[in-house]
Amino acid sequence: MMQQGKYIVNLLILLSIPVFVLMLGCDNGIESKLTAGMKDVDVCFNFTLAGEVTPVTRSLAFTSKDGELGSESSKITSGISEMATKATGVDESSIKTLWLGQYDASGNLLIAHYLTDVTGNEVQVQLKESPDCSLRFVGNVGDLGEIATLTAFNETKINYTTGTGGLTTSAGLPVNQSCAIFAQLDDQYISMNYKQSVALTRMVTKIQLNYTIKPGFTFTLKQLYLRSVPTQMQCNEPTGQVPGVAYQSFTVTPSSDASGTVEWYMPENKAGIIASGKDGYAASTRDKKGSTVSVPNATYIELIGDATVNGTTYKDVSFRIYPGNGINDYNLKRNTPYVVNLALSGIDFSDPRVSVTVPDIVAPAAIDAAIDSTTTLQVTTRPGVAWVIALPDWLSAVVDGKENVPSSGILNYKGPAEVLFKAVSANPDAKDRKISFDIDVNGIDKNIEVIQEASVFTAAGTITKITKEVNSSAVGSVTATAGLKWTVSSETNNGITVKPTSGSGDAELTFTASANTGAERLDSFIVSVVGADPVRKVTVKAIQEAGTNVVTINNAIVESLKKNNPPNSNHCIFNYDGGVSSGSEGSDLNGNSQTRTLTKEYIVEVEKTERGSVVASYAAAVKYCKDKSGGWRVPTLIELYAMYENQTTLMKNGVAAFKKNDYWSSSVHRGGNERSIKNFSDGHYDYWNVVNTARYVRCVRDKNN
Repeated sequence: MMQQGKYIVNLLILLSIPVFVLMLGCDNGIESKLTAGMKDVDVCFNFTLAGEVTPVTRSLAFTSKDGELGSESSKITSGISEMATKATGVDESSIKTLWLGQYDASGNLLIAHYLTDVTGNEVQVQLKESPDCSLRFVGNVGDLGEIATLTAFNETKINYTTGTGGLTTSAGLPVNQSCAIFAQLDDQYISMNYKQSVALTRMVTKIQLNYTIKPGFTFTLKQLYLRSVPTQMQCNEPTGQVPGVAYQSFTVTPSSDASGTVEWYMPENKAGIIASGKDGYAASTRDKKGSTVSVPNATYIELIGDATVNGTTYKDVSFRIYPGNGINDYNLKRNTPYVVNLALSGIDFSDPRVSVTVPDIVAPAAIDAAIDSTTTLQVTTRPGVAWVIALPDWLSAVVDGKENVPSSGILNYKGPAEVLFKAVSANPDAKDRKISFDIDVNGIDKNIEVIQEASVFTAAGTITKITKEVNSSAVGSVTATAGLKWTVSSETNNGITVKPTSGSGDAELTFTASANTGAERLDSFIVSVVGADPVRKVTVKAIQEAGTNVVTINNAIVESLKKNNPPNSNHCIFNYDGGVSSGSEGSDLNGNSQTRTLTKEYIVEVEKTERGSVVASYAAAVKYCKDKSGGWRVPTLIELYAMYENQTTLMKNGVAAFKKNDYWSSSVHRGGNERSIKNFSDGHYDYWNVVNTARYVRCVRDKNN
């Protein structure tokens, strides 16, 4: 039995070497207030370290040639190594200090230990006897102290900064020459003689740069940086970037040799993967340039130095490289080495990964595609040297903040000046548009381009189907660069309309449809950019759902009734008796029976089930519908006709089949105490006395229009 406050440790420094001798170390054990009465038990842990890691390797080249720069093999190397070749002094497989926390089944801390001067592969320590607990192990990051709950532990961020108490040097090497490690065990039964194996995993990422400056390229490398490095990390592996974390840079001053290797150790940075169509998406190696929109704070390597090409020296040339598995993957995962093999043989000024400080004149940044976007050109020609710029119809300029030159104007000037270019219209095209001009710089004509970027233009139809009711609508959208003009025209005409039919920039499209009692219907619309060359257009579709157990009383139904077997004038097609089962009066509902004209289009819901037998009288029909509650009634003659005409569609949408026989209507027949009927076998009309006449009934109720 070991004494309170002491422990015996054996931890394997390298997985392949024998166990070291047992040593005594310092244990800053912290007990929780929850442990009163809990039994102390001696336990033993055997530690291993996940040292076999597969490096992710990329090979890149920067040249002065046009077109695709260099080559890339984003691949997994065939060999397995312990996070690749180690930097001098860094033992990636050692565990020098270890924090251990024991938590009960409710996630409350029972005891915490901080072990120092750890050697060997076996640790004996005292824990609290528990039938169900969780264990957390954090190595080489110092004493985490008393973290009261597992929830708090999961939210704990470990500082990975330089300076006093920091875990890293300014050059990106761990100050204790060992990597931060982590492991967890859940659902553990802790009792006397408990013994368990624990696999520890590195929480850090390793970046290795192997660079070579090729003969023939005069380049003096002055500084190497690892940029956008997280200053904090968490023990549990995050799904993305750790929120609320600041970022830092590691700096290495290289030797004067033409080649070298630099290594950095950093917290993981899951910046993400850029999907096709998103900002910064790369189709080639040279296009992997990052994006503050798609992958903000992605980690990258930057080499800065002076280059001499064709007798001209360019100061502070920057080569920027984003590690990661592939040209659109910016994730840097824990316990994974990323190896970049880099060859430098020249400068391509068009390469987005390269930046060059040109002391005489720098081409302006591209203008955003939106209207009123601007860019600035600093003309640094010698005083007195004249230069001219002929502006296109989409670009204006202001010289030195005072001289305004409108679009299509001529800019004449001498000597140095700051020119502010402004786009007077959005770029209508899906490609960049530009102007080019020459400026005399130290006796040499330097060609300058002012570019306006391609505009954004997409459109979408209805996200959800338009409902079947009258005047129902759904919303689509146009996504376009600010100021980009567009129009909408109908390609088909199936009863769906759209508003607006023109606009600029982002806008909402509202698709409106009349009531639908038939099958699903679709309308297509063409959204076109005004002035685009070549033509830019998108087809959007609006879909209206099929009718179910509803019919629409509209002019088409009325005209169909008058055309197909029209009843005599005693059949008052709009008449409704108001639910009265006797009498010879009533009033028109939503129409004029005398002129047979509709005054209001409306929808009625049809009873989905069939009663299956006749009702003994019209009074029984009225009672049957009223007893259903919810506003059900006997249909008028025009409504009964609409049901007859649409019975096939109704049945396709789950409405029970109609009997091939007479159905009551609520329309009073002028001949007396009678009601009109409709036969669903051959469609003929008739009328019957309300007393002791057995006929079928199918109820309806009004829908909100």
